[in-house]
Amino acid sequence: MFAIQEWLALLSLTLTVCGTKAVERADSSPPTAHEAPVSTARTFPSNTTTVAATAAVVTSPPCRSSALQAVAAWQGAGGTMAGTAIVTNIGPTTCGLRGRPAITIFADTTPLAVSVHEFHFDPSHPDDVGPGVALAQGQSAGAFFVWDNWCAPRDPGTLSLLLTLPETAEQLRAAHVPPIGGYPRCDVPVDGSGISINAFRARR
Repeated sequence: MFAIQEWLALLSLTLTVCGTKAVERADSSPPTAHEAPVSTARTFPSNTTTVAATAAVVTSPPCRSSALQAVAAWQGAGGTMAGTAIVTNIGPTTCGLRGRPAITIFADTTPLAVSVHEFHFDPSHPDDVGPGVALAQGQSAGAFFVWDNWCAPRDPGTLSLLLTLPETAEQLRAAHVPPIGGYPRCDVPVDGSGISINAFRARR
């Protein structure tokens, strides 16, 4: 389990990427209380950090969920919640992660009605996910996310994330690291809540 100090430092770094929330909601129809998430796309500023399109694509075998351990933390960022899901290779061999994980937010065992959107950091890259990350044993990758506009009643259950790996479709629960976290502010009551997630990137 990662130390809270490490998470605070990580979030301080990633929140600078978030900056001002320049996103367009792809769907203004509010979901019902426990409706399944819908994946759409969002446009982000062109000056956001990119990964070079010429980087070699990772060729390591895809990581399996049985060889991974995940944790997640997030905190307030101007009314939204911004954070990172960190995935660590606990298996004996090197494996790769490439692409955006699907993401579902749970309050205890109840999935929340949050539409899932994509970051588009590098339109020049054919699939806009970068080259991927090769993880030796003990190494980690992160997927940055921003959650906004929660206007429904707040479930008192413990929040956690369920990640679906992009290459194997296997699922991996990301334990929430307390004490930071919580629900985003309600900004537009007629809209639903949304979460935007980046592709896996190497931790630096």
